[in-house]
Amino acid sequence: MFRLNVLAEPRRAPARRSLAASGAYPRLWIELEERPMIIHVTEVKVVGPYSLEVVFDDGTRKRVNLRRELYGPIFEPLRDPAYFAQARLDPDARTVSWPNGADFAPDFLYHLTPESTPSADLAQAK
Repeated sequence: MFRLNVLAEPRRAPARRSLAASGAYPRLWIELEERPMIIHVTEVKVVGPYSLEVVFDDGTRKRVNLRRELYGPIFEPLRDPAYFAQARLDPDARTVSWPNGADFAPDFLYHLTPESTPSADLAQAK
């Protein structure tokens, strides 16, 4: 999958020249950024009461806190830290899931803001 950015820069034509000769048509710049078509989770580890360390198939590794995402009937049991700790990698869906069938889309996890780690907080304080 590619992300396509198209930028246009319109130009004004000089008074005595034709539009084609003057370059009055917009110039287009196209930027392509190659990304995997579908993101998948390859590893998951519970690292806190509502925090996971997730590794994706493109090599991205991030720590995310899902506490604010645990609303609705399917996610209600996950509010119990002991139940949340039962998170596992579902080999079929290739994402994080729990015994009750709750899961998060890999793309959603990929775009979550990473949680700061305690060691990173200590490094910033120094």
